Amino acid sequence: MATKAMKIWGTTATFDGVTIGEIKTVGKGKRKREIIEVFTTDSTDEQVEKISSGINNGQLTLGVVYDGEVAGVYKSLDTKFVAGTVGTLLVTMKNGSTLSMDALIGEFETPGGEAKGGMAEYEVTFEISGTITVTGA
Repeated sequence: MATKAMKIWGTTATFDGVTIGEIKTVGKGKRKREIIEVFTTDSTDEQVEKISSGINNGQLTLGVVYDGEVAGVYKSLDTKFVAGTVGTLLVTMKNGSTLSMDALIGEFETPGGEAKGGMAEYEVTFEISGTITVTGA
């Protein structure tokens, strides 16, 4: 299913091949290295040691604008949200660079905003699962 993505801001996104619209805002993502604190009873100095665990790529919140007159976009995302399955998120920047990642939809707003020209706005938060692949940046 393809939709008409506007080219005002220049950044677009797809989730599992469905164009979800043009991106008006991109929230600041935050990567975090998980740390495990270890204390053993045979420690002579009673100091806690820390060891590295996995990297959590966190979440990415997108402010989306899409052509509300194109049927099926919101419903497609809502179906994936309810199912709770991992899909592929691809964000294409105005300069052609991309962010690609597997993700789940963690939070999802009901579309709103002014009905000028049938445009609708909403925010969707993706929980990133695994690695983020960046090209061209």
